[in-house]
Amino acid sequence: MSSSPKPSPRHTVRTSIQFPHLLVFLLSFAFTIQGTAAAADFIDKRYDLATACYNGLKFDHERSKQRTEWLICADKYRQLYHERPTHEKAAACLYRLGRIYEEMYRRFHLSYDRQEAVAYYEDLQVIFPRSNLADDVIYRIAGIRIGQNRKEEAREFLHRIIEKYPDGDRYGAAVRKLEELQNITTIKATKKLKTRPAYLNSPVRYWSNPDYTRVVIKVSDQIDYQEVLLPDDENHPKRLYVDLENCSLTPEAKKPILVGDGLLKRIRTGQFAPDTVRVVLDTVSLEDYKIFHLKDPYRIVIDISGIRTAGSRTRPNSPERNISLAEQFGLGVKTIILDPGHGGKDPGAVSPTGRLEKNITLSIAKKTAKILNQKKGYNVILTRTKDVFIPLEERTAIANTRKADLFVSIHANSAADPELKGIETYYLNMATSREERKAAARENSSSVSQISDLQKILDDLVKKSKKEESRRLATIIHQNFIDGLNDRYPVNDLGIKKAPFIVLIGARMPAILLETGFISNREEEERLCSQNYQELLAQRITQGIEEYASNLSLAARF
Repeated sequence: MSSSPKPSPRHTVRTSIQFPHLLVFLLSFAFTIQGTAAAADFIDKRYDLATACYNGLKFDHERSKQRTEWLICADKYRQLYHERPTHEKAAACLYRLGRIYEEMYRRFHLSYDRQEAVAYYEDLQVIFPRSNLADDVIYRIAGIRIGQNRKEEAREFLHRIIEKYPDGDRYGAAVRKLEELQNITTIKATKKLKTRPAYLNSPVRYWSNPDYTRVVIKVSDQIDYQEVLLPDDENHPKRLYVDLENCSLTPEAKKPILVGDGLLKRIRTGQFAPDTVRVVLDTVSLEDYKIFHLKDPYRIVIDISGIRTAGSRTRPNSPERNISLAEQFGLGVKTIILDPGHGGKDPGAVSPTGRLEKNITLSIAKKTAKILNQKKGYNVILTRTKDVFIPLEERTAIANTRKADLFVSIHANSAADPELKGIETYYLNMATSREERKAAARENSSSVSQISDLQKILDDLVKKSKKEESRRLATIIHQNFIDGLNDRYPVNDLGIKKAPFIVLIGARMPAILLETGFISNREEEERLCSQNYQELLAQRITQGIEEYASNLSLAARF
């Protein structure tokens, strides 16, 4: 019997190398699992410690009287969340934070605590919509709104539970609460509850030029609507109509509106069915349109773009005029819209001493316009020159119809924390942080949850906005603020941020929103009300605009 062949040297070497590598791999895999398990266990223990702090307070009569004790427990959850925002306990941390602040409001009656409770609940709903706690926090927000006697908002949140979480443990409670609020006995989850009929009781408004029109339909209450674009035929160009459901038309809103701007011929309204109002836009040359709705008050906004018709007004381009290369490429900065935030019945933020944001922003805007008008070649337009109310969507429409090259909205900030101060600059995009959503909610005069709803509606509009150009403009002006102010006034740089500000939505040019400081902070309040400081802010805005324009001209030469 022959002996077995000896393994070849190659075979021997391969075997001797593979085994140690496999051993190392298995050991490292085991350590990874051990490390992951240890990290998860550490998180769980910290969460349990925070919960023990919270539960202990609820049963310790003396300690629970101290607001600082509640803040200590809240901080334990907050630190854990920020360190591990993707851990399985993250949603629970936000829920507990909301519960703590809600309990603090019940005990100490500070409106700030109630606002924080709602903000943490809304964070959970937005960031973790599939969490089993999502319907719980919506229900708790509804309860808070009922306590504030804001029953319409409470109904919206309860409807959200019925529509989005029919299998959740809060479904039955939401149905019962709606029945209680609306004094009805049955609710069908498969169909949206009908509320009282809404009314179209004022004429449709519009702003236009030959290749752009913004139409705003203001309705008395929230409704469902459907839009249909009819193709052109031998007898008619394209027609766009919007059906407003569960809506009635008053005589004041029936009269047709003649537009005749080269894009729209007229706007017609009629009671198409007993519970449906139809708004028809007869077009001349429609190329594209976008439609979205806004709340408080409820209105439907339609942005229409088209092709210039023969004879429509264009910018002069005569040989006698010395046109820069940047202008030839459409990059010139000539028309600048300055938008002083708020005005009229909308005071904006109010300082501790009663000073109003609307007055500060108007003063800064006027000073900026004066400096820019002294520069050669700029055409500066203010959305308001006195203390009047202008809806947010109208401000953007003004910029679009005047074919502005830049849009700069000027604001002063406010916060519940009186120590918070600094300058921040925004451009239009989806908010990704709680602070950005809160800023947009304040300037839009809405709730943080409405900002979340708005983001879903506006996703496509934001993608097609002048996002990158706006970001560059924000960067340049913001840096001019920081560099120019720090020489004389130390400023806190809060950075460049993004959020869905209504005043920037639909802008067809680079558009930004400046938060020039916090009037809720006593030091910055005094600065913002100082004529010298306002003059310095105006100079920095002007410098930023000039630098941006100069960069465009330089880019056009290459």
